[in-house]
Amino acid sequence: MITAADAAFLVDYASSDVKQRAKDACDREAKGDPAKLGACLEKARDAFQPDVIRFKRDHDNKRDWEKSVKLQIYKRNGSALREVAVGTVQLAEDGEDGVKVTIGKLKGARPLFRGQTTAVIKAPNEYSIELDDPDYGKLRYDAKIGLVTD
Repeated sequence: MITAADAAFLVDYASSDVKQRAKDACDREAKGDPAKLGACLEKARDAFQPDVIRFKRDHDNKRDWEKSVKLQIYKRNGSALREVAVGTVQLAEDGEDGVKVTIGKLKGARPLFRGQTTAVIKAPNEYSIELDDPDYGKLRYDAKIGLVTD
């Protein structure tokens, strides 16, 4: 599922720890002012960069997904996607519902996996993935077919 053709994963911001962390920080900052709270929450959401992630196999490794695959991370702005990081990762099975990601060199801002060389991605169902990021906590992403085109 992770490397399916034309599949990309869009963050479920509302179901991810990053939203609650932003809300907690903004509640402290706004001190009961609804306008300040709204502005702070909007700023926090805009600052979140890894809106879309994609694991793409090269044309020569369609069968062996445990080879290097391309990782692309995008920031979503309306219907437009801006690539913020790209690089290679190695994928390997990690238990029944997990994939171990060994992170290679990434070009760009590296909005995910900062300071990590490996991470585990869980697949709680057929269309979602979850990962724990040191900066954002648990992030949930849902598969979207055709969101990113070549």
